[in-house]
Amino acid sequence: MRLRFWRRVEEREDRTKLRRTVVAMLTSAVMLVACGGGTRGNQSAGREQAEAPEDATAEQPAPAAARGQVATGEPMGRIRVVNAIAVKDGPPAIIDLYDVARPGPGSTPLVKGLQYGQASDYVAPCGWGPGAPSSNLYAFRAGSTEQGSLLGAGQIDFRGFVKGDQLTLVLYRSQLNFGIQAIAEAGSRVRRDDPGAPTGKGLLLVQSALSDSDDPKPELHLAIDGACPNPNAFDGRVPVAPGDHTIAVVTTPNGQGLTTCAGQTPVASVDTHLDAGQRLDVIGYGPPNAVTLLIVRVAN
Repeated sequence: MRLRFWRRVEEREDRTKLRRTVVAMLTSAVMLVACGGGTRGNQSAGREQAEAPEDATAEQPAPAAARGQVATGEPMGRIRVVNAIAVKDGPPAIIDLYDVARPGPGSTPLVKGLQYGQASDYVAPCGWGPGAPSSNLYAFRAGSTEQGSLLGAGQIDFRGFVKGDQLTLVLYRSQLNFGIQAIAEAGSRVRRDDPGAPTGKGLLLVQSALSDSDDPKPELHLAIDGACPNPNAFDGRVPVAPGDHTIAVVTTPNGQGLTTCAGQTPVASVDTHLDAGQRLDVIGYGPPNAVTLLIVRVAN
């Protein structure tokens, strides 16, 4: 009798273990489908719409809790990146950009092989998971997703991107590995008192992003057709009459200042055309001894 009793106990324990195993397997399968199984392609196809979820302001767990592999949230923001990372004592950085911090086998870069001095197309990064309040971008050395590489797993924007944001982000080398300058083109970061382009004129959105160096940084001055609209400033929003223009950068030693651009020789210049109501991003970047000018049109 005692032997039969222990056999029955063992049989019950075996059936209980089997039920637990089946439940665990089903639970894992449900989580796999919910966290990425097969939906990524649809999200990638819809990124150009740059739409955000209705509950984007709802509180969510920290993105770090869902890092890895594939972002499964809605696309948010319309973001363009400029690679101005001049590496000290080495070739310029070439970068890939993902919308996850730890790309895995199923991850695809939103921007691939962005060369130094290039601006990417606008992309719409996805939130880390369904209902995420914002999205972000993460920069890696081209062809690598190794943690701790040149830009390893560093989110390039601390605030994140929300519905309606349109930004051009300039990445450059700083003392803390790399820095970022954000040009707000539309959405939550545009100042409420920003009037935009005046009626009948175009607008220049001007931003400097010089790399840190052992050499002292010069002061940059914006010149338009040989004249400086504000001799002692470079960054800012500058209205311009429609037509053909030569946009240039004039430099002076740090702290010297400038009262007029007359007689000054530009270190970089670009010929461009601007229509009424049109906007251009004007970016001065590079090491202090080799300042370069990049001009890219802002999408409306």
